[in-house]
Amino acid sequence: MVATLIDTIFDAEASMKPATGKIFMSGRSQAVRIPKEFRFDATEVEFLRTPYGIALRPVMAERPRLTPAEAMAKIRALIAEGGPVDFPPRDQPADPMRDYFADWKDE
Repeated sequence: MVATLIDTIFDAEASMKPATGKIFMSGRSQAVRIPKEFRFDATEVEFLRTPYGIALRPVMAERPRLTPAEAMAKIRALIAEGGPVDFPPRDQPADPMRDYFADWKDE
């Protein structure tokens, strides 16, 4: 599983080749021409300032937000159903009983 995850990360990095777009003025606003391979299937984008510059992401359709109580109820329901993920059993030996005072010397 770890090897698959690492392969996925390297594949993703290999596919993230930078491209450039032209900056131009549209009326009194600055605009960027986005290369074809980076076009969004959305009508709006969000701008996020990062330590490395600016990132864009499409604005998703509004989803109803859960209150903390609703979120906990949903989590409890998932756990009661067996959880969203089946974790494999751990192959771990039982903790051996130790006599911590076997070498104790009363002086």
